[in-house]
Amino acid sequence: MNSKTITTTVRLGRKALEESIRDNIRTILLTSRGEVPYRPRFGLGAERLLGGGMQSLDIAYEVADQLARYEKRIKVRQVVTTEPEPGRREVAIHYEILSTTELQTLTISN
Repeated sequence: MNSKTITTTVRLGRKALEESIRDNIRTILLTSRGEVPYRPRFGLGAERLLGGGMQSLDIAYEVADQLARYEKRIKVRQVVTTEPEPGRREVAIHYEILSTTELQTLTISN
């Protein structure tokens, strides 16, 4: 029997890095606490983040805490919560990608 080993090297370009970080931020913030086995503190949950039950200051603290804990490639600069209309909430996360010092913003809304 003949077996081959295939090795693939993947280099994360700037665009791929930005997308990877954005995807990870979304996963961290939209995953409900207790949803990931053996990581009971992982996640914030869309219902908590966007549902209206939390105050803006609590959201900013929780978002910064979760991202500092689980996304080490960035530094959160600011979290801004707005309610553009009744029953609708937007959370803008302004962050710096540490390896490139580039500033990015990700907005999550319902």
